[in-house]
Amino acid sequence: MNGTQTKNALTLAKALEDRGASLGLNASREGVSISGTALAQDLPILIQTLADVLQHPVFPNQQLELSRQRALISLKATLDDPRQLGRRIFQQAIYPENHPFHTFPMAESLKGITREDLALFHRQHYRPDTTVLAMVGDFNPDQVRSLLEQSLGQWQSAGQKSPLNFPTVAVPKATTYFSKTISGKAEAVTYLGFNGLSRKDPRYYAALVLNQVLGGD
Repeated sequence: MNGTQTKNALTLAKALEDRGASLGLNASREGVSISGTALAQDLPILIQTLADVLQHPVFPNQQLELSRQRALISLKATLDDPRQLGRRIFQQAIYPENHPFHTFPMAESLKGITREDLALFHRQHYRPDTTVLAMVGDFNPDQVRSLLEQSLGQWQSAGQKSPLNFPTVAVPKATTYFSKTISGKAEAVTYLGFNGLSRKDPRYYAALVLNQVLGGD
């Protein structure tokens, strides 16, 4: 949303805000979720903007630096929050170093990200063959299908998609304790637990139902 080949960040935002529409992207460890809302008559604007930012981002350096500074400020707040820092230490205790869930951003890694890194990541991972589109609302399916074909019909994947392989997490042989102190904080936060069942495990949904029956979270 920071700029495409034909629109800068302000133009993209204004096109949506003038119609009371919204479009946002949220990156996580396992994927990127994109959500948008608009009135039925403004759906073409929403889809056209979505298609533009998916296919033609340019990652302007100025916007990259602003995003970097926001991320560094957020990281500083995280490392000063007992709950968030405790969660980070707890998660790193559960997952081995070669696991995606073990890694967290640090100042050094955030400062090292370049525009070329972003462009490469986009080419490798933002692709139609790994994207699922779901729509709910008052619209004509045939008209929307035609609009999607016009806006996203030329979107193509470059190269083979990257496999999503998560290392197996072994059951610990003993209890491990970690203690981290934040200077000036009187609050104590305790995390206790271990990695749960994989969604691919045949016992997963039975365990989920049992957890709900027992009043778990």
